[in-house]
Amino acid sequence: MFSWLKKRRSPAQPPAPDRQGPRFSDHFSADSGGAVSGSYAMWFPSAEETPASLAHALGVIDRVYESMDSIETFALAEILGCFGGIERDVMRVTLPDETAILPMRSAAGLSFLLSVSQEKGIRLHFLRSAPDDLRAEALSSFTSYFAARRQQIIQDLLGIPTPPATTYVGKAWWDTMKEVASGLQKEGVPMEKFGTIIYQA
Repeated sequence: MFSWLKKRRSPAQPPAPDRQGPRFSDHFSADSGGAVSGSYAMWFPSAEETPASLAHALGVIDRVYESMDSIETFALAEILGCFGGIERDVMRVTLPDETAILPMRSAAGLSFLLSVSQEKGIRLHFLRSAPDDLRAEALSSFTSYFAARRQQIIQDLLGIPTPPATTYVGKAWWDTMKEVASGLQKEGVPMEKFGTIIYQA
């Protein structure tokens, strides 16, 4: 699972500030044996889906990306810590060129996939059968954790107010996806899903 990691890990320069409050592992854990084979996606429409629902979904994913803007390498190190894939002194890990897939589990017990790449950033993918409330809880918990962590890292390392999220990893790809989704919606073409990963357990 971590064959790409040997070339990517490096201690933070300067080191990340100590975590204050909850840790990522308080909300999520590795799910190496729990993720089932199937089609996962960043978004699936529900039976009651409306144009407003798609706009809401795009906004939710916007906030996931924005929560990690400029701290993606710190975020990945914390995520990998759940798998025991890095030494404790490694605080930053560069995102891989090729997509890496990490099976995760939320505190509420929902299995999902987390994908990581230079092109598309850090993304969350769920099965169509995932309950809406548990999916929403996982997305909210992930976003809230890293939004707070982003503020802490930027302020402690740089000594400046947290800037707007405008340069996150994966922005070009995600902006294109949003344009496609909006264009199809205007033409009355239903979106079936986006951000799909076919996972083989």
